[in-house]
Amino acid sequence: MLVAVILFGLGVVSRITATRVIYLDAILYFSGGLIGTGHHWYFNGHSELNMALSAIFSAMEVIPLTLLTLDAWDFIKVTRTQRDLSGEHIPVPHEWTFYFIMAVGTWNFFGAGVFGFLINLPIVSYFEVGTMLTVNHGHAAMMGVFGMLAIALMVFSERHVSTEAKWNGLKKYFKISFWGLNIGLLMMVIFSLFPGGIMQFRDVLENGYWHARSLHYTGQDTARLI
Repeated sequence: MLVAVILFGLGVVSRITATRVIYLDAILYFSGGLIGTGHHWYFNGHSELNMALSAIFSAMEVIPLTLLTLDAWDFIKVTRTQRDLSGEHIPVPHEWTFYFIMAVGTWNFFGAGVFGFLINLPIVSYFEVGTMLTVNHGHAAMMGVFGMLAIALMVFSERHVSTEAKWNGLKKYFKISFWGLNIGLLMMVIFSLFPGGIMQFRDVLENGYWHARSLHYTGQDTARLI
């Protein structure tokens, strides 16, 4: 909802689009949010129906923000082809705020959506919950979505209270922050958490869940290296 408000304030999505996303978010959270939290409680004696509904509603929560991000990106692509009366390109409003918001949408799709759905379905959650695939989902979703959103709000506020001269001096630091954080998080996922989770999942299938969670596996040189 906050992303919708910011993007509307930046002028990159329409009031109707932002309102629709907010209502869709509210419907999903209020009608399915409580059910969706059930995907965290796999070993609490849930029924098959409740576990299935929990996984479905949890996965659906990423849809509104993904749609909003795509709509905002389409607006920016159109804007980049336009020029003002002097022939200059029209700049992206609050450029680095927008880029951090796009990072929120991207990590929301992959971290919360793809990686979350990878471990949420009841049939796979039985083998994967508590392994590095859970950590992979948690880091990508928490830092990628809420972390990037927090920084986007900070950049948005800083731009409003800065003079043009002061802002021009700060932009390079936000650029370094944006690329550093996103590349660092991506490297963490690609080189450590995701491959480590796949290796641990393979050990679950070959030797059992208890083995993959014990020092018999986690104490191995390859597992520790990853």
